[in-house]
Amino acid sequence: MEDIILREWKSAIRTAAFFDDHILTNKKLSAIFFDAILNGKQHLLLENVELIHSHMNETNLTIQQLVDSLFRLRDRLLILASQKRFENLLNYEQLNANLQQIIYSLPNIVKKAGISQNDPQETSSILSLMLKALESIGEGILIIEPRVNGKILFVNKALENITGFSSE
Repeated sequence: MEDIILREWKSAIRTAAFFDDHILTNKKLSAIFFDAILNGKQHLLLENVELIHSHMNETNLTIQQLVDSLFRLRDRLLILASQKRFENLLNYEQLNANLQQIIYSLPNIVKKAGISQNDPQETSSILSLMLKALESIGEGILIIEPRVNGKILFVNKALENITGFSSE
C-alpha cells in the first residue's frame, strides 16, 4: 500500500508546479479545488470547467489527469491513515493482555464488592452499575472473545463513535 501511496504522491508532485502557478495564485480556482477535493463538492469542478481549462492551456495536463491525481492521492492517504489507526487500535497482543488482566481481576472484584452468588437481583444491579461505568468512560473500550473469530463482546460509546464497531 505504501508503494501505491508513493506513486500517487509523485504524480501529485508533478502536478504541484501547475497547482502552485495556476491554482493557488488564483483565489477563485483555489477555492473551487479545495471545496471539490476536501469537502466532496465535485460538482464545482464541472461547473467551472471553462475557467479551469483556460488556466491549463500552458501545461500538458488535462483537467481529468489533475483531478484524478488529486482525488487518488487523497483517497489513498485516507485509506492508509485508517489502516494505521486500526492496526494500532486493534493490536491483538495488547488487547489480549488487557483482557487477561480484566479476567484475572474479576474474581477479586466480585469478592471485594461483596456480590452474593445467591442473590440474582443484587448481582444484576451491581453488574448494571459496572456496565454504566464502562459506558461512561471517555477512553475506548473493546472486549473481544479470545478465540480465532474474535467476536466483539462489548464496545463502549466512545470507541463505537470513533470506529463504528458495535457488539451486534
